[in-house]
Amino acid sequence: MFSFPGMTNAGYAVMGCHMNRSKALSLLPVLLLAALSLTACSGPKTGLCISNCGGTGTLSLTMVADTLPANPSLVTFKVTITGIALVTSGGTQQALSLNGSPVVDLMRLQSDTLFLGTFGNIPAGQYTGVIVSFSNPVLTFFNDTANTLQGCPPSNGCPQVSLAAFGTSQANVTFSVSSTAAAGIGIDLNLSNLLSISSSGTSLVVNFASTNVLSAFTLPRAGSNLSSG
Repeated sequence: MFSFPGMTNAGYAVMGCHMNRSKALSLLPVLLLAALSLTACSGPKTGLCISNCGGTGTLSLTMVADTLPANPSLVTFKVTITGIALVTSGGTQQALSLNGSPVVDLMRLQSDTLFLGTFGNIPAGQYTGVIVSFSNPVLTFFNDTANTLQGCPPSNGCPQVSLAAFGTSQANVTFSVSSTAAAGIGIDLNLSNLLSISSSGTSLVVNFASTNVLSAFTLPRAGSNLSSG
């Protein structure tokens, strides 16, 4: 057993909420239906909104994380989300309006799903990707290597280790946004591709631009046996 000084009442703030993944999947059709209802009611007050009303739609976003690195043994892995943008089929970016800069513990997303929110007024059309910008990684870990890592000796708990890293990760996913159907996208971070140990064995490296750090999928996820309506 090992302890981490100063971690007794550690907490963090996030935008949206955490949900157990099975509960999140069961609630997803309700969220998408609610988003569709809001979209359908956003047309001009002088007439009935049937289709292509205003040329905008809504998108709901969730986030999970998986695939831990072999070393070190992570306890918490907090990052700040500084921006999210959608990539249009023409290659331009459509930024989403975040409520501040949420701090997310990626270790909690091993079992939970974070609901990032439902975003409105997104231009209708085809999209080919999602870009997420991150900063300020802060890790708590147990050094299970043979070397001193980030100044922390072997076989010791290493609390609140800040790493100077920031950058963007892009996931390729094809989806459409329309005024007649709510869309949903899930974002998945691969921690093994995000975090590594330097060649010297003494430093941790966080690279948000590494290959396959981020992937994405349309909601409901294939094989979930859930419908979108």
